[in-house]
Amino acid sequence: LENLDSGVGIYAPDSEAYVIFADIFDPIIDDYHGGFKKTARHPPTNWGDLNSIGNVDPDGTYVISTRIRCGRSLDGYPFNPCLSESQYKEMEKKVAGTLTTLGGEFQGKYYPLTGMSKTDQQQLIDDHFLFKEGDRFLQSANACRFWPTGRGIFHNNNKTFLVWVNEEDHLRIISMQPGGDVGEVYRRLMTGVQEIEKKLKFSRSDRFGYLTFCPTNLGTTIRASVHIRLPKLGANVNKLESVALNYNLQVRGTRGEHSEAEKGVYDISNKKRLGLTEYEALEDGFKKLIVSNSHSLLKKYLTQAIFDKLKTKKTSFGSTLLDCIQSGLENLDSNVGIYAPDSEAYITFADIFDPIINDYHGGFKKTDRHPPTNWGDLNTIGNVDPGGKYIVSTRVRCGRSLDGYPFNPCLSESQYKEMEKKVTKTLTGLSGELQGKYYPLLGMSKSVQQQLIDDHFLFKEGDRFLQAANACRFWPVGRGIYHNNNKTFLVWVNEEDHLRIISMQPGGNVGEEQRSELRSTLKYRNSQEIRIN
Repeated sequence: LENLDSGVGIYAPDSEAYVIFADIFDPIIDDYHGGFKKTARHPPTNWGDLNSIGNVDPDGTYVISTRIRCGRSLDGYPFNPCLSESQYKEMEKKVAGTLTTLGGEFQGKYYPLTGMSKTDQQQLIDDHFLFKEGDRFLQSANACRFWPTGRGIFHNNNKTFLVWVNEEDHLRIISMQPGGDVGEVYRRLMTGVQEIEKKLKFSRSDRFGYLTFCPTNLGTTIRASVHIRLPKLGANVNKLESVALNYNLQVRGTRGEHSEAEKGVYDISNKKRLGLTEYEALEDGFKKLIVSNSHSLLKKYLTQAIFDKLKTKKTSFGSTLLDCIQSGLENLDSNVGIYAPDSEAYITFADIFDPIINDYHGGFKKTDRHPPTNWGDLNTIGNVDPGGKYIVSTRVRCGRSLDGYPFNPCLSESQYKEMEKKVTKTLTGLSGELQGKYYPLLGMSKSVQQQLIDDHFLFKEGDRFLQAANACRFWPVGRGIYHNNNKTFLVWVNEEDHLRIISMQPGGNVGEEQRSELRSTLKYRNSQEIRIN
């Protein structure tokens, strides 16, 4: 409430808050982590195959340093806003006693902030290890009480392993070193956490995994980051953030959150920490699909060989096999079970798309090609029920995607807005029988909403199949409805496809519907704003 520029705006003062105030925490967690429904559960701890993680920049061209951290809360204690002064002191004593007994590469020294000498303070500043009292966001959350009591810093002798005590979380455990050897940094973090956990019990829930003060850190709590030189991409911050979004990454300044980039150096890290990792989700979801009684085309054609071949591939938009099949994995009653998050997916993941397309469409082999557009002789299509005995109404529709944009799962919020602006300009420029008005869903009045409901024109947020496919992001931004004055021509913008173009009227005059559809599509193709893909 005090910081209206906050990205999230909520903290949990204790672990119970996630349950008691679930009505507000749950939708925020679901939104931030890119999908984590009320029924979702974070998996058991699994550090994965360490041998599969190596040096991401062996030549040292881009990555300056690598840092992986995780947060941990001690079981039996509330989070910072509710800690008493005596609890701060008690916790620090427990933690310091554990850390100073670590051996081998983790052997080091604990530096309490209370009574810290000027010499130690300056050395920790020079090493970039010293943390300051919380920023205005943490101050407002009452997370800095009794400062600096109970706060301190531990680092090993090699200065590659660090623990912050009672900064934002009870513990921030950090592994770091120069260069891009993510595997080595990750191995050290895992070993260090496991050593600490032998003596201290961490707070963990069956639903959210490891519990933390800020809901953005729930789950694995792991934030793996690199300081990386991006002089060209960094020259356009909006472009950088758009690219990062496609890969579910977070962009920060050189000195972390709420700081600016210095000399083109950014802090780039993973954003999602809750739920399965992508690789784990893929493996787990595939296994569940195989043993299920699902009758989807996805199950029918996703063999182990195809899965192994495609599971590490990505399109240039960052789409993975998981993005394509997530809906089918979550909804085992799906008939098809797969979506294309962008146009390239049909090529990159052709080994699974091709047989499904062939099956669904009743025959369309890899060698087949769809013919050029041909609307045919419209005069041969007439009224199929001129007496009006059987047909109540006729509706003909087609879908179109705008060239140069990915499909809904990969669209950024700015792309939704940009696309809506282009489409709106085109639609409101239509004339004659197609002339009408555009109604954006964002900010729609109750009266307009009711009229569109009465006309059966209003579409709702996607069903569970589209939700699972991540096709409803930033709802209702960029969505809207256009209809002509006669209410016989309709366009849905960014419902499931970029455009759903619909022609309809009472009775059975199919020919008139087809002619209307043709006229509208030709006008779209002649637009200077829109190129149909």
